[in-house]
Amino acid sequence: MNPAKVIREKVEKLTDLPNVGKTIAADFARIGITHPKQLRGETKVWWDYTPERKARYGDKIRL
Repeated sequence: MNPAKVIREKVEKLTDLPNVGKTIAADFARIGITHPKQLRGETKVWWDYTPERKARYGDKIRL
């Protein structure tokens, strides 16, 4: 689905999201994500959690 055509209020399943087909939806289900609302609310960026960041900077960067 074209991202510009997504109506957030009508998204009911993961495959309603752009670029999420059956295979990606199954991958999400394997890690416990079964509804699009579960993808909301993340306040940290991925970099904060990576081993590379931790190895490179350790505690020098405040999260």
